[in-house]
Amino acid sequence: GRHDIVEFDLEGQNLSLIKGPRRMNDFGICQCQIIQIDDSIVGVAILSYHDIQVWRREVNSEGVSIWFSQRTVALHNILNTLPRISETIPWNRLMGYDDDTNAIFLYMHNSAYMIQLKSMHSTKLDVRYSREYYPFRSF
Repeated sequence: GRHDIVEFDLEGQNLSLIKGPRRMNDFGICQCQIIQIDDSIVGVAILSYHDIQVWRREVNSEGVSIWFSQRTVALHNILNTLPRISETIPWNRLMGYDDDTNAIFLYMHNSAYMIQLKSMHSTKLDVRYSREYYPFRSF
């Protein structure tokens, strides 16, 4: 099926569907996360077997919204503990996103990682496998 993004306009009180970047539909199960790029630009991080892609949505000169590929980074360049990844590796999952720190959380090769999207710096987390994670930051 096709993956869309639901947009709610607070000012106009309108609900609409946005087509995501074409890459969101390359996989049966979308390993993607809506993210914030800068202050008012919506983006999508997409996890595949080999890389993370970051897409941004902008309005062109005709007023049409277009998705642009902002960055693609190979996972073995981000997560230096990973072997070269083959097509058959299962269980790579996006687990969550923290918009305050612009970090996504991944579960790969029996380990959890936090990845800063601007720097693509990764931190291995000391957690055990679970079906779901809910990122929470204490103040």
